[in-house]
Amino acid sequence: AVAPGGNLLTMTVNLADDQSCADLVGRVLEDPVVSARGLDCLVNCAAMPLVGPALSHSVELLERQVAVNLLGPIRLCRLLRDALLRGPKGGTIVNVSSIVGTVAWPFQGAYAASKFGMEGFSDAMRRELAHCGVPIRVVLVKPGPIITPFAMDQLKLATEWAAKNPDDPFAPGFGAKAEWQS
Repeated sequence: AVAPGGNLLTMTVNLADDQSCADLVGRVLEDPVVSARGLDCLVNCAAMPLVGPALSHSVELLERQVAVNLLGPIRLCRLLRDALLRGPKGGTIVNVSSIVGTVAWPFQGAYAASKFGMEGFSDAMRRELAHCGVPIRVVLVKPGPIITPFAMDQLKLATEWAAKNPDDPFAPGFGAKAEWQS
């Protein structure tokens, strides 16, 4: 949404919560600029880190990973589709994935699964919209490994996981020479 003066207005949402998403969409659709001319762009930049051996996570954690990183953005695409169509040239959906959505790294299996899903959904949506002549563009951004607070949080989570699970058969893989740390 655009604030008075033409500045970009960002909004935060709990993507794993239906009501939070519905509230966000309501606020977007009530915006006078969006009401008058549609929504120019939706940026889905969800990332919930879940580090550790894929087979060691609880089903509940895996479900939350998929809910935040994949199903939430899909929900927003669906809920905002009509607003994206109202613009004179249609709209753009920017989905932020990760290089891990192309090449899975050790100890990031759950994260990789959710980002592989985002890539598959984005590719299918792009082709379907183009095939049907729908004026919504879909862009997929796949950042690679860079030192950011997010990356440092993942490293911290991995270290904490290894300390809490010393008897897990995967714990030795968290050594200093693990591929995902290089």
